[in-house]
Amino acid sequence: MSNRKQRVHGFTLVELTTSIAASALICSGIVVFLTAAMSSSRSGLERSSMITAHEVIVRRLGPVLRNNTCILHIEPDLVLLWRNDLDFNGLPSTDELRMLYFLDGSVMEQSYPESTFPKIQLDLDDDFSSIAMSMLTNPSSIDDPIVDGITDFVLQATDSVPTQSRSIMCRVLHQPSDSDTIDIRLHERFRMDAP
Repeated sequence: MSNRKQRVHGFTLVELTTSIAASALICSGIVVFLTAAMSSSRSGLERSSMITAHEVIVRRLGPVLRNNTCILHIEPDLVLLWRNDLDFNGLPSTDELRMLYFLDGSVMEQSYPESTFPKIQLDLDDDFSSIAMSMLTNPSSIDDPIVDGITDFVLQATDSVPTQSRSIMCRVLHQPSDSDTIDIRLHERFRMDAP
């Protein structure tokens, strides 16, 4: 037998340090790549949710604004609309009214059910501001939310005399959770016959 020393195989300190540094560079590149992919995916999801929220608001609010005869009274956050002339007499009555207003982050639609409120014939020269206020305070009126999660809601008639306006403009600010505010502007022309 020979007295040769058996050679021990392994990494030298330089080889070990080089392999650790190369592995760290590869891992940090993978982390950067995955972070960018996740960020892109997250922004795509946020953009998709904003587009969906925009579409929901436009599809719910558009027809409610559009399908009317005219504006009877308007304030920045409230509008009293004459839906249509059900009795074909050219004058509004209480069962033909629709009111939209902004309350606690929701756009609400209010109407009088004919079963709980008597039908009253109105004239286009009536004080519709008082009628709108009485609708807001009347417990027999029905309030339905159209859109929730709204931060601001502003209405504007396209004519200085509301009953002569052929369209209505609406600005809605909506902020889905943890994303940017969506500024939605609607300009809806009335589809019913004018008074």
